[in-house]
This record gives sequence, structure tokens and C-alpha cells, in this order.
Amino acid sequence: MPERLPSNRVKKITDTAPSSYKKYGFEENGADYLYDGNGNITRDPNKEADLAYNHLNKLNSIKAMDGSWSINFFYDALGNMHEKIVAQEDSITRQRDYFNQVELINGFVDFVQHANGYVNIMYAVPEELILSGVESGGTATYEAVRIYSSRQTSGTQNITLRAGSIELGPAYAHDINSTTSLEIQQYVPNGLEYVYAVRDHLGTNRLFFKGNSSLINSSHIVSVHANYPFGMDLRQPNNVNKDYAYRYNGKEELELTGYRNFGFRCLDPSICRWTSTDPLAAAYSQLTPYAYVGNMPAKYIDPDGRQLFLAGTNKEQEIKDILSLINNAKFEGKVKLTFSNTSDGTRVDADFGGVSDDAIANDAGLSLVSDLVNSEKKFLFEVAGSFGGIDRETGNATADLKFAVGKHGSNPVAANLSSTDRGDKGHLQEL
Repeated sequence: MPERLPSNRVKKITDTAPSSYKKYGFEENGADYLYDGNGNITRDPNKEADLAYNHLNKLNSIKAMDGSWSINFFYDALGNMHEKIVAQEDSITRQRDYFNQVELINGFVDFVQHANGYVNIMYAVPEELILSGVESGGTATYEAVRIYSSRQTSGTQNITLRAGSIELGPAYAHDINSTTSLEIQQYVPNGLEYVYAVRDHLGTNRLFFKGNSSLINSSHIVSVHANYPFGMDLRQPNNVNKDYAYRYNGKEELELTGYRNFGFRCLDPSICRWTSTDPLAAAYSQLTPYAYVGNMPAKYIDPDGRQLFLAGTNKEQEIKDILSLINNAKFEGKVKLTFSNTSDGTRVDADFGGVSDDAIANDAGLSLVSDLVNSEKKFLFEVAGSFGGIDRETGNATADLKFAVGKHGSNPVAANLSSTDRGDKGHLQEL
């Protein structure tokens, strides 16, 4: 049960589920959430973590309140994340670098994403060995692309560590009677493993399988994933290791927190809310800026944490195509927007000086209107069509809708489509 501040911010969440179930999802701490002046969560008591942000309200770091682990994020000049460093006490520090579809872990290629899944880079030895506890063998050789050891030796033992990267952790202990040899050996890939994904209409990767045969059986299955509507893993403890972090909506799950990184902000699927406000909150003023896809996760998607799109369609590309028209100076001038109601919901047709674009439905169409308003170009709008608004909380049609659609000179122009204006012409008025 959420306890709210006098705003859209959640103060505290209490979970009445039996304690035996809490390891599978939300685990409450009982303390209050803290926020900065921009509405970003700076302390998540239930993750026992402190969050810090940069000037773009993107995550700079997530750190455990007790200092036991940290995640630091690094971005390029355009705000795209290109590096992430995860550090834990007495554990390996992992640096992940992002180069479009290619991801590196500690300097080695981890995998390459493709349209239908990803490609694993195969080596003749294991990619990584993490050694801990007490060494039991008198003579042992460990070989991998990367080795991290916090293992202790006792008595007379001869240990060989052979890898391209070797790191000894703080807990590593070497008996005076033992010998340990460290050998740096650079390994090169000796093969590729193609892994394919089966996705649902939301872009969620439900099943991964491998193999080059046209006939797939259970031996080809790498993993199967099920989740609640807002992305939390279904009946799977949060601390289970997962080889491929891109599952729900195809977004990366951040280590140690369970947050899903959408780009502009992160989703906490255990509480069904964003950790930050919507960068384009003005376009969705009737919704809390922390709500994920208007609380309709089976119908809508949010590709980067800013805009809603109807799932199963290519509305994101349609919006990009329209914006490319907007940014072309020859289309500065008159734009005709035609609104209509269809079986798919509200439809917006845009005509840029005689050049028409395909219809954009539902929230994507209204997002187009918002983008036209915020464009640096100047447009005089003509609004036409028969249109009744859509209440996004209930999904029911309403008679009235009022929103800004552009600028005439220096003055914003609004279309007030009320019950008396639902004829051939919308009513334009100066604001």
C-alpha cells in the first residue's frame, strides 16, 4: 500500500505479503523515499540504495547505503550511455562498454546484438572464473579469459592462474608454504554462438534458443522468461544470475537493483513506477509523471522513457519520419491536422504543405502535436475532422479536448474541439 506525499511522489510502500514471498519481488524496508528538487528518487529505501543524477536528470551512480557496492554510469556528449562500472566488496569489478550493438566486459567482447537476438563470442576456455573459499587441491591450474580470485591457500600447494586478465581480491590469502604462478595468456575467439529470441508484442524477449537447424527442440533452449505486467520476474528470486540482461521490453536490467534502464530514466518493476519524472510530462499532464505507459503495460510501450506508443506498431519510426519533415525548412508554414475516431482510437493525419503522412494513432498522434508545438519552426494550423477526446485513465471517449497545436507568429494557437465544434472544422483560438 503506497503512502503518498502531497504530490505525485510516493513516500513509503508497505507490503502485506508473507515474508516467504518477498524474495521473489518487492522487499520493503519501512523507511521513506527521498527526492531531489527535480523529482528524481535519491534514496530508495527498499533497494537500500542512494541514487545521484547529472544535469540531464540521468543516473550518474547508484550506491549501496552501507557502501558494499556501487554502479557508476558514463555518457557521451549526446547523453548516450557508453560505459558502466559495477563494483562490489570482495568481488570482481566489471566495466561494461557499449558500442551500439557491441558490448564489452572488462575489455573483452561479451556479445553482439542483432535484430533477432544476439551472438555469443566463444573461447576455447571459460570466459570468466571467480574463485573464492579455500583451495583444496595440492596442485591446480585455472585457465580462463578472465580470472578473479579471492581464494585462500593453506599448506603446501602449487596453484597456476592463466588468463588474459587476472585480479586478486582483498580476501585473497597466500600460505607461505604455497606457490602461486600468474601467467598472462591472451585468448582469441574460436567460434560464434548465435542465440535467437522469441518476442511478444511488447518487444519482451520471452525465450532464447540456439542452433542452426530448422527444427528446434528443448535441447536448443537457452532460457525462458516470464514476468508480471510491469516487468518484474515471475516466480524467480531477484538474486539469480542471468546471462543476458535484455528481457522486459528489450531493456537492460541493472545489476543489484532490478531497475530496467530505458535510456532517459529507469523503471522499478517491483513498484510499477519510474524512478524519475517524465522529461515530456507536459504532453501527459493528466497522468502522474511517474506512471509507466499510463498504467496500461499490456497495450503501450515506451521506447526510451519519454513517450507512449501503441504496442505492436512502428509508431516510433513514424514520429521520427514526421519530425524529419518538421526540421526541413521547406515545410515551414501551413500544416493541416485531421482528427478522427477509429477502432484503434484517436487518429491524426498530418498534411505538410501538400505532403501527407500516414495516420498516427492514439498517444503517438498527440505526441506529434506536442512536438509540432515545441518545434522551432513556425506553423499556422488548420484543424479538421470529427473528434472526441479520449480519457487516458478510463479509455472512454469524451466530448471535449483542448490542447495547444502550434504557433501563429509569437502567439500559441490552440484547437478547442468541444461538443459544439465536432463538425467539419475545429475551432482555432489565440491563447
